Amino acid sequence: MNNTNVIHNQGATDKEVPKVAINALTNDSQPIYIHPHFLKFLKNHQINGIRFMWKQVIGEANGCVLAHCMGLGKTIQVIVLVATIFQEIEKGNISIPGDILGNKVLIIAPLITLANWLNEFDKWLPPDIISNISHIFNSAELAGVQEDRRVQYIRKWYNDGGIMLMSYDQFRSLLTSVRQADYEDMLLKPSLVILDEAHRIKTPTASVTRCVNMIQTPRRICLTGYPLQNNLAEYYCMIEFIYPGLLGDDQHFKKEFKKPIESIYADSSMYEKHQARLKLLHLQLLTGDIIQRKDASILNQELPGKTEYLISCQLTPMQYNIYLKLLELCRSCHTPILLSIMLFRCLCNHPSIFKEALIRNAKNSGLYNHPSNGTASLTDTDAEVNDQDEYATVNKFAKKEMRDWKNYGYADDTDVDNWNQSHKMRMILSLSRLCKDKKEKLVIVSHSIVSLNFIQTILSVNGFVIDRIDGSTPQGERQPIIDRFNDLESSEIMLLSAKAGGIGVNITGASRMILVDSDWNPSHDEQSIGRIYRFGQTKRVFIYRLLAYSTVESIILKQGAHKQGISNRVIDNKLSKLVMEKELRHYYRPPEEDPARRIKRKTLKKINDPVLKEALQAHASSVVEVEINGPMSNLGCNSRGTLDRVELTPATLRDIQHATIEKLRNARFQHRRAFISHM
Repeated sequence: MNNTNVIHNQGATDKEVPKVAINALTNDSQPIYIHPHFLKFLKNHQINGIRFMWKQVIGEANGCVLAHCMGLGKTIQVIVLVATIFQEIEKGNISIPGDILGNKVLIIAPLITLANWLNEFDKWLPPDIISNISHIFNSAELAGVQEDRRVQYIRKWYNDGGIMLMSYDQFRSLLTSVRQADYEDMLLKPSLVILDEAHRIKTPTASVTRCVNMIQTPRRICLTGYPLQNNLAEYYCMIEFIYPGLLGDDQHFKKEFKKPIESIYADSSMYEKHQARLKLLHLQLLTGDIIQRKDASILNQELPGKTEYLISCQLTPMQYNIYLKLLELCRSCHTPILLSIMLFRCLCNHPSIFKEALIRNAKNSGLYNHPSNGTASLTDTDAEVNDQDEYATVNKFAKKEMRDWKNYGYADDTDVDNWNQSHKMRMILSLSRLCKDKKEKLVIVSHSIVSLNFIQTILSVNGFVIDRIDGSTPQGERQPIIDRFNDLESSEIMLLSAKAGGIGVNITGASRMILVDSDWNPSHDEQSIGRIYRFGQTKRVFIYRLLAYSTVESIILKQGAHKQGISNRVIDNKLSKLVMEKELRHYYRPPEEDPARRIKRKTLKKINDPVLKEALQAHASSVVEVEINGPMSNLGCNSRGTLDRVELTPATLRDIQHATIEKLRNARFQHRRAFISHM
């Protein structure tokens, strides 16, 4: 059996390409070879991932998580796996399990990615494999069709076989519709099910989670670049789908794993750290065989490189004064913390953005077209990538005193809309001009639609060529916008909302990105960066992360660092610097009015980006400090106070290993017993 892993060149001929067995990790007596067409393009880590999935879902009738970092080519790995299954079914290979012979593959993915899946199948499948697949069905085609035709469409896939592409929202809606029984007979019985962006099933009680857990095949694959995002409960949901019962019920998991692991900070007691280390190791051992993780180090080896800068800007006097008043109102009105954070974020970007979020009526905003009933949501929306309606949020949750712009002391100030009232905006304009001068395309990302509107106005007035994608951009228009931006030399700036542009978007035509603001979920920013830092990028990438110094944005960043630290320990088994718990509790602390400049001379010498150097010279009086490679990358440095320094005795390690082996033995028995009637 050939176990060779070779990185192949696109110019290679079939005669030059060696045979590579997909079943190298199983006990099969005969090798099954990957089609030579694919071997011209596959990279080492992708061959390993394909073999891993084959072993889990074909060799062992289990599920697995392909947790490869954003941009490492998870889609092509799935395409090769599925193509090989259809290839071997067509050959009549008797080693292919009987329940796979129905060749019904269901891929559930965010709506925004379905078109990309179709494009990737069309791009990579050779003609002889295409003939083996009866049809690739795209449920997005069902938009607006009658119920009977929808049932017929899905029944054709179920009877004839092939690949069905379906969004999470549509899958949920069909299984809760008036024709529920019809859909259950078909959608719950695929030969193989694949969840793309599988961290979407993040709440045990959520409707979409309950629906996917009803699927009856044990052959399940989860694809995600970020298996652990906000908390361990989301991680549990994904593992529970892949291997039901492995981690116990959700209450057991919270008690045994979630609470001790997530509650650890630098100022926790040594006993708490020791208990967390025990639970962490136990969790890693339990899930180690069903997760394959590949981090960004592979990209770093093959791409020209990436440098991230965290640029902390001082508040202007107007921002500072409004900030203090907003603090006072948040306390007196007992404002929900998430609403407070949204308002502070708007203010940190610009006073005019904050003002706009307060006074504009949501009904007249015209920016959002959320579905009003279940039928519309079947095909037309994807709630996970729709942008937050800041106008509606303020109108719904903010008390009258907070919505009254007069209470902030600048009601008659006509200068509030001047872009100079925010050092962030001044930096954005400078970076944009410098990128244009050097003919470098730039992507600007924000979590706030109101902020994007303001930035678009500034850039338009200053003569920039602007493209834009946000939650209101129709699905059919997104790819042409991306293609135009990537291909045309005249393109300059792409404005991107963090949610709508976080997945399914490839913008390698740009090599620079500004992250205007941050989110509680650090993976959202990483997904945005992954739009330009991925295979296909030919230039060094520069990321400019802007921060309003000494504000709530600092707390958001530290909260993200804490979450990233949990992910590093659970998923990547890396050293991670723990955040002090008290640092995360100062949401309503006043900012520094006139902070001392802390840009170190040695830091400036390390900046190898002429664009940023020139921008810093122009804004020396308003930039407080600059960090190279930003807060997330600093998690792996000085490990003092981390769990990794907590020693476990050999006896303790043996006890954990024995307990894990017994747990896995029982879980595998229950797993096969649960699915035996469907195999």
